[in-house]
Amino acid sequence: MRNFQAVPVTTVLLATILLVMFSASACGSGSTPEATKIIEPTGEVAIATEVSGAKFMDFDPGNFSNPTNITNKWLPLRPGSKAVFEGNALDDEGNKFTHRIESAVTDLTKEIGGVRTVVVWIVDYRDGEIIEKEIAFYAQDDDGNVWYFGEYPEEYENGEFVQAVPWIHGIEEARAGVKMVVEPQLGMPIYYQGWGPAVDWSDYGQVDQTGQEICVPVDCYKDVLVIAETSLGETNSFQLKYYAPDVGRIRVGWKGEDPNQEELEVVERVRLNPQELAELRAIALELEAHAYEISKDVYAHTSPAEQTPAASSSPEASPTPQASPTPEQKPLLTGQATMCDTGANLISFRIADPVPDLTGKTLTVEIAGQERACAVNPGNQSLITCTMPPDLTFPASVAVSLDGAVVNDFTFDGVGCDKITTPVATTTP
Repeated sequence: MRNFQAVPVTTVLLATILLVMFSASACGSGSTPEATKIIEPTGEVAIATEVSGAKFMDFDPGNFSNPTNITNKWLPLRPGSKAVFEGNALDDEGNKFTHRIESAVTDLTKEIGGVRTVVVWIVDYRDGEIIEKEIAFYAQDDDGNVWYFGEYPEEYENGEFVQAVPWIHGIEEARAGVKMVVEPQLGMPIYYQGWGPAVDWSDYGQVDQTGQEICVPVDCYKDVLVIAETSLGETNSFQLKYYAPDVGRIRVGWKGEDPNQEELEVVERVRLNPQELAELRAIALELEAHAYEISKDVYAHTSPAEQTPAASSSPEASPTPQASPTPEQKPLLTGQATMCDTGANLISFRIADPVPDLTGKTLTVEIAGQERACAVNPGNQSLITCTMPPDLTFPASVAVSLDGAVVNDFTFDGVGCDKITTPVATTTP
């Protein structure tokens, strides 16, 4: 999200409306100004489109049959995944400060505008002090686009609550926008990421770069996508967000005359264990409880967030051991490594028999909480070979997902990693 507004949205809209009215009167009644032909339908949304050139994608709540399964290549949001970003930015006086953002996907969902959304928890630090806590709401449509349904951010100063400036789709003329399209391409139309006129929220994005190679503290990535974001009232001021395929956001930068000049890089990517996920859920619900208390005009008109059905248990049911995976979600890996080459930073795991057909499926492997580049070994189809995280220590957790569903979650003890061994016909993915 953009962290500042140079000029309020309403100010920009008023200026544009006056300009259109002036142009119409100057042209006389015998002709129709070009500007008025473009602004259709009328209203603030149409004026905003005229000002920015950005478009609102058609929103259809009926096009969200499985909205909480967010598997978009560029913005996957899996419950329990957490990323930490660190860097610096400039304050309003031009002074540099250290900046840290923690973002984690909860196992909560919330219905907004007839669509069930995923709840994401975000904490913003300035020089080590919390300046903002936020819950934000995402959903994926049936075409694979990730939509942004709004946010509830609370601002703090010296540890004390200052204010909340929420916007939620369907309330006070706010509307959802697209945070990430399914197939971003250079030259595609600029698109609004949301619209919250009551709080001057008007972010829109455009594809700025593709195919980049970027290294950050946790890893190096290829085929990186860069989205340039700005908002109404900002002139030649862009925040750049870098996305790695099947990973998500890895870096934040800027270009133009951005007064904040924020620069962030992901320094940690982890997968929360069940206890940590429960703690995350609790603090997110605590913030929501405060939202209901103080946001009478906006948040009080929303339905409560709920724990994801698949992750919760019936209150009447007695505790039972976790059910075995279904046939479609049987363990993919045996948990045994057939090769652990610390010199080449590669590790291969044996696929459980019978070897499944993985064609068209999205494979995600996390080792020690970090997503790794993995592929079925072309020289031995019974192996999956992955890059190893830097400075990996053992024992290490391994989590495997297919199309967003976890099919493996085990601990690898590192047997064989104290020496380099190479299996027959191994090929780096």
